[in-house]
Amino acid sequence: MEGLIDKRVLKFAPGARRWIALTFLSGLMGSTANIALLFLAGRIIVGIYDGRNLLSMLDLFAGMLAAIGLRAIAEASRDITSQRSAAMVKRSIRERINQHLLDLGPSFVEMRNTSALATTVLDGVEALEAYVGLYVP
Repeated sequence: MEGLIDKRVLKFAPGARRWIALTFLSGLMGSTANIALLFLAGRIIVGIYDGRNLLSMLDLFAGMLAAIGLRAIAEASRDITSQRSAAMVKRSIRERINQHLLDLGPSFVEMRNTSALATTVLDGVEALEAYVGLYVP
């Protein structure tokens, strides 16, 4: 592993890279909407201190509503794309583990505690969901 992201995880599902990129872009869009929301709120506060009429700042309020809507769309998109990318990686890893166990043959499983092996495989793959879905993007 080099750097912050383990590239071995990404090689398991090349199709997930697109979803990871969309998750990143959705997060960036949500962050931009948050910055716009704070900027507009600051402008409204300054306008109130300057004695401006609230009706004269309707454009700022409309901009805040638009930023809130954009943030909601970005967060929903981020959640959907992160779940999709994590599911693709988990499915690919499960298929590879299954094929590897089949290649090892029944004699390998006979000498192992199968419940411990199943728990390790299931918990290990499930632990990747947060990593691939949230951390990597």
